Amino acid sequence: MCGLGYQRRTNSFTRYFDAHTLLASSRVSNKDDARVLFSHDKSVNSGQEAQELPEVPITITNEQREYVINKKLIRKAARIYRKKLSLSDFLLDIYINDDHSMRLLNKESFGKDYSTDIISIRDGLKHAKLEYHKNRTPFKNPSHYHLGEVFICPSLFVDACNKCSIGYIQNQIDGIDEKELVHAPPRGGVAVRMDKLRDLNMRICFLLAHGILHLLGYDHQVDEDFLEMAEREDVLLDEFLSRYTL
Repeated sequence: MCGLGYQRRTNSFTRYFDAHTLLASSRVSNKDDARVLFSHDKSVNSGQEAQELPEVPITITNEQREYVINKKLIRKAARIYRKKLSLSDFLLDIYINDDHSMRLLNKESFGKDYSTDIISIRDGLKHAKLEYHKNRTPFKNPSHYHLGEVFICPSLFVDACNKCSIGYIQNQIDGIDEKELVHAPPRGGVAVRMDKLRDLNMRICFLLAHGILHLLGYDHQVDEDFLEMAEREDVLLDEFLSRYTL
């Protein structure tokens, strides 16, 4: 369960997140690296100059039929996040699950007998966070680089969409009303910035940024980690929105 340390987190994460990561993450110890991390012309992941990397597939499997899923938009978001992290050569698997499947997964993975909106399951890689790029090694076939799996259950946040204005938008495949994005809070992480979004698929894209960071070893169990993760979410969301509105 998410560690709740202050009121904003309580308001946001108890409503939208019960996200988990299967492996414990390490902490950032080098503050200079953290400052370099958010320079606009640097890699979000390693602090090095962004390089063109071979792009490997992103698989999206829709295992529910209740809601219309925009795979094209979700894949675009995933590609943008992965490229911003300089990890385009790492495979990524995304699953859109129904409530029942998510409950089973949560029970099998974490022993918790209830459904949840997002679960991230990491590969057992040695390096995490700012050092994730070190998982590239000459001793491992590049075709085996794998970020992990992100599972998302849209039925658990449709209620939040319905509370925004006239209700959620299910069938809008080509995009959403950009006025929603203009008026979204500019900072605060995924939960805060998607609070007023009615579009179901855009919410999935926002949640995906959260889930991918879990795959890199970020977490939000204590205040320090929560703030660190929210800051990195903002960087990814800024990149996605700047590309989305072109």
